[in-house]
Amino acid sequence: MSFIIFETAQKIYILKSTDIDALTRAIEAAAVCRNISIHAEMPFASTDEAAMFSQLMFEAQYTEEVVAFLKQQIPAGSTVIVQDARLQKQMDELKYKTEQNIAVFRQIRHFFETLFKQKPEDAYQASRALSHATSRLICQFDKNKSDQQVIQGIGYYETLLKDINSQAMRLIECVGFHFPEFKRLVVDLDVYIMLTYLLKNRVYMKEHPLEELLPKVLEVQKEQDIECSTNIKQLLIQLYKAALISTGCEFQEPEYLQLQLLETKCYNLLIEKQQTIKFLERKLQIVAPNVLTVLGTLNTARLIAKAGTLSKLAKAPASTVQLYGAEKALFRVLKRKSNRTPKYGLLFRSNHVQACKHVKARGRVARALACCVARCARVDFYSEAQNTEYGKAMKQLMDQRVAFYDGTLKGEMVRMADVVKQFEE
Repeated sequence: MSFIIFETAQKIYILKSTDIDALTRAIEAAAVCRNISIHAEMPFASTDEAAMFSQLMFEAQYTEEVVAFLKQQIPAGSTVIVQDARLQKQMDELKYKTEQNIAVFRQIRHFFETLFKQKPEDAYQASRALSHATSRLICQFDKNKSDQQVIQGIGYYETLLKDINSQAMRLIECVGFHFPEFKRLVVDLDVYIMLTYLLKNRVYMKEHPLEELLPKVLEVQKEQDIECSTNIKQLLIQLYKAALISTGCEFQEPEYLQLQLLETKCYNLLIEKQQTIKFLERKLQIVAPNVLTVLGTLNTARLIAKAGTLSKLAKAPASTVQLYGAEKALFRVLKRKSNRTPKYGLLFRSNHVQACKHVKARGRVARALACCVARCARVDFYSEAQNTEYGKAMKQLMDQRVAFYDGTLKGEMVRMADVVKQFEE
């Protein structure tokens, strides 16, 4: 005798058959009914419960309630026919002999109305309700949709970056006519936009001394968290000196007005960009704190956006994480049947890869970094307690790995296996 597990939108049926071969050969309903019968059934309490069961079936897993139901109704050692071959591992743990027979389930679906005494309209309504509930669960996989907010946030950031670069190019051209020394002294684009907005023009700088504008500049820089590669005070002193001997032309009132409009527009875009970065950082501290610790705000957000969701990133192997963003190069290599595969994609922007002085060792660093990111993503996605201890340990490991390849490592390098074992204990 064989037992068949058949799942519908309303119930889980356990069917029993004495002759599987006769069942698959039958062409009439009467012959099918002679060879198969309903042994037990487990109805779903609601459509939401059926949707949760359907979600677990995507992962080829039975719930604890279903497992208890199977143990109660099917004796150990019996032959069980299932629709998904991936269930074999779980069936082996329950001490069942698992088989997969597509023809059996084809017969059951064909004679569904006769076997289960159910109208097709009712089955269709239940299937449609289950489809809607399952779709809602997929769309609302993350309760707060935080990973989706991160994806939308980084998309908006990339758009802002393009707009800032486009408008800043025109701002540099416009300021270059009036104050050409400005661009030579101020290298950072964000600092350039901030200073052109606050200092306005050479006439404004002559009317307002350095002691008056310096506190305002420092306050805005601290408030908006704008990084500057040089000392801002020394930079302002150089700008004031250059303004006195500038070779730029004098603007009239219309030119000053147009320059002010352009400066204000670029500055507002810069403020939006900085606020978007802060928003992403706050969200990532909730969504993926360990990956954030290893990669930083923008790189983490780009990686989650490329993967699609945090769930997909957590389920991806390290080799896939390493090549996120390098798909075109990979497919080009595969098409040409070359052995020069890409070493990194989005991870090339990470601090660890950039900090490696030896170019040939960057591929090894990227591989190790991808392994760390993949592990951190799984910890962030599957663990209930949110902390950054695992991410800090992985970041320390990567710092040592980079120092090892650069030849500046002092002491013994920590192995990844030791870190993983430490947290498992």
